[in-house]
Amino acid sequence: MTQNQDAFNNALSVLDSLNNENATEMWVPSLGKMIRLKPLTASNQRDMIATLAGTRYFPSALAITIYDVIKDTCIDKDVDIDNLNSIDKIALVLQLRAANIQDHVSLQLDEKTQVECDVLNDGLPFKKSVSIKSWVKNLRTAVFDTTPEVITSGKLSVEVGIPTFASEYKFQQQIYNVSRSAKDGQQVATTEQILGHVFLNTICQFVRKITVDDITIDFADATPQQCIQLVSKIRGDLLKQVGTAINKFEQTTKQLSTVQFNLCKNSFSGTIAVDNSLFEQ
Repeated sequence: MTQNQDAFNNALSVLDSLNNENATEMWVPSLGKMIRLKPLTASNQRDMIATLAGTRYFPSALAITIYDVIKDTCIDKDVDIDNLNSIDKIALVLQLRAANIQDHVSLQLDEKTQVECDVLNDGLPFKKSVSIKSWVKNLRTAVFDTTPEVITSGKLSVEVGIPTFASEYKFQQQIYNVSRSAKDGQQVATTEQILGHVFLNTICQFVRKITVDDITIDFADATPQQCIQLVSKIRGDLLKQVGTAINKFEQTTKQLSTVQFNLCKNSFSGTIAVDNSLFEQ
């Protein structure tokens, strides 16, 4: 029995070493350098399937899964995964797809662009695919504005910024818990309840700090419930300004998945869908 157990442990150790040897360098925008990630394993893909299958709100499940996968596969111990941001996440997700599934991916076109491209393609359905590796390489010279914005009204100020991995995970976990399928006789949340949690938790993951008078609450140190209670007290006109700042950061993040291309001397853009379909074999 001991001999068999020793052989089993040795086999696991060898497999871990092989995975480390086959690590792929991937670019991280906020660090301005490459980090090394191990190949996706069967257990990583199993966890993805389990997480995605257990919810009715897939964005939260995907955010949680990607966090866990990157945390598990990064072999550079000096890299603090929790402090990477949403832009880094998109970059790493695309590179994980290119390294583990397939480099080329089809762009999604909006209805107007699809119609125009079909016409230019002699009436035939037009499809455009891009190389993720080439696209990410081109993005290395791009500039992403991640400067936080501070919105002030009287004695209240709200600092808004690009979410970190830790912040996104913290609040997407709240959404995931609410949107999970029924288990052990628990009552299933209604669609309205899920959307309400999405609204508040999404705002919270962008908020860095709230200051009232001389009292500053750092959202990184507060519980999700405390953050939600504070955000719930923000009045409508100030919340609208917070929403505008959030939209700006969301547009910045979308730069990574928006690809420009030419067809018959006309310029168009399409998007790489950053969802669970990226990891379908």
